[in-house]
Amino acid sequence: MTADGKVWVSLRRCCENLGLDVENQRKKLRAKAWAVAVENTATDPDGKTYTVTCVDLDTLPGWLFSIDPRKVKEEVIHFSAWRPIRCAV
Repeated sequence: MTADGKVWVSLRRCCENLGLDVENQRKKLRAKAWAVAVENTATDPDGKTYTVTCVDLDTLPGWLFSIDPRKVKEEVIHFSAWRPIRCAV
């Protein structure tokens, strides 16, 4: 999503792909002073509107780094970008 020239990423989609609980991650992000998260309105192709929690592209790396890799789906952990994070824990 883009709004006001910023790139926004759906928190729910990220959490689903990582195997994380979106509500827990939303609470954790709200507690971080550095995190920028907003509630955007999106529309389905059938016309239904819904609210989407999004993080800006600058927040995404910090949020990903804050996730305990032991809580991420096993098939995602094998992705090479997560290996250094796993070693750091």
